[in-house]
Amino acid sequence: MTDKLASPMWWTWDHSTSWVVDRFGKQTFGASNYYAKAPESFVEDYSRAIQWAAANGIGAIKIAGLLRDSHGGLEAARKVAAFGQDRGVGIIGVVGIVSYGGIYYEGDSPWSLERFLADNPDCMGVGADGKPIRKTFGIYGPRPTRHGCPSNQKLLDYMLRSVEWLFRSIPELAGLAFETGDTGVCQCQKCRRRRITPAESISFDDMALYYPKVVETILSVNPKAQAICETYHHFLPKRLLAPTQFNRGLPAEAADMLAVVPKGAWFQWVCDEWVSGEWLEGAQMPLKGYRHIMRAHFGTYWWGSSRHRLEVEKIRRMCLLSASSGLHAVSLFGESAAYHANDEFNYLAQVYFSAHPQDGLDDFVRSEMSERLGGQDRAADYLAFNGELLAGGVSPETIARIADHAADTDDRARRRWLWLGSYLGSNAWDQGSGLVS
Repeated sequence: MTDKLASPMWWTWDHSTSWVVDRFGKQTFGASNYYAKAPESFVEDYSRAIQWAAANGIGAIKIAGLLRDSHGGLEAARKVAAFGQDRGVGIIGVVGIVSYGGIYYEGDSPWSLERFLADNPDCMGVGADGKPIRKTFGIYGPRPTRHGCPSNQKLLDYMLRSVEWLFRSIPELAGLAFETGDTGVCQCQKCRRRRITPAESISFDDMALYYPKVVETILSVNPKAQAICETYHHFLPKRLLAPTQFNRGLPAEAADMLAVVPKGAWFQWVCDEWVSGEWLEGAQMPLKGYRHIMRAHFGTYWWGSSRHRLEVEKIRRMCLLSASSGLHAVSLFGESAAYHANDEFNYLAQVYFSAHPQDGLDDFVRSEMSERLGGQDRAADYLAFNGELLAGGVSPETIARIADHAADTDDRARRRWLWLGSYLGSNAWDQGSGLVS
């Protein structure tokens, strides 16, 4: 029998997390965006997210952009971490260790990697043209970010000190998810001599150099912390035809390279296209003796989905395959408030199928959706109406039936039906179907 998974996790960017629904400056997409909301919104949004997570079985929330001057810096981050700790929801920082701003994502702090690289240009990574690597994100930007040289001992020492500072400054922090960055790979002579594998957009050689030291530093300060090593890949060996190295299968030599990481660490993988592709039940994880997280971008604007899309079947497959392959937890984006009914059901599916990975979609509909929608037949309608949108259009009859369901139910179910009508109607409008005149 397939073992159940541990409590699921959410992955979030601070700038795109909107659990207080109506706020000026809300963003729905992007990486490394500026924070556009009022500073107090950071604590408000994550407090709401933590409350829902605690009530419904989400065990941890990962936050990229945790430390940023524009939403309160260290004080606000501690407040969020303590709020989560008090309610049994771990707050985990998400950082780049040679890119993406480092430990202190944005601000006037000595622990900002951007500031350190500006002050220490000898620590910058360089491209094949010999010029410093600066990745510019054009989403709600432009916003450039510097990329360091992993072979530089001064940079390594700085990064390990910054990790130690983080856990001593926020003792309530449950862990750290860290990555080398997918913003480039340094091509200096030291890096080229050191690497075993060809340099693409992501380097397992750089992971093997940094990850063990980062894990050791984290666990030396907090032995109970989750030290999560990002791989950017699926663990299966076959390489998908992806536009970048991200989300492909694992290169043959990578597992041995990652095995230098201490056994107290977690590895994080990604599975978006794999749930309906080459990943089959029982495929075995090559890295034994570690704990593993599988993450996906379902219900966001990344990787062919869209924000608020109902993805319960993909989530079911993700949990089943993860459990059968020996993974320990799954992670989804948790940026959208559960006010949006499709997001609510995605989150509930993540919790339900983590605990019951062998159950079918009908079991989830019966256990979690029926009561919230006014009955099992109506829950079946809810799935079918969302399916119409994916099939290419929403009929006027569907909108009329949604209105009927909303009129003939209790207040809690009515909110979900009204939301669905607005969601499908707005999509129909955008598709030019003429439903809205």
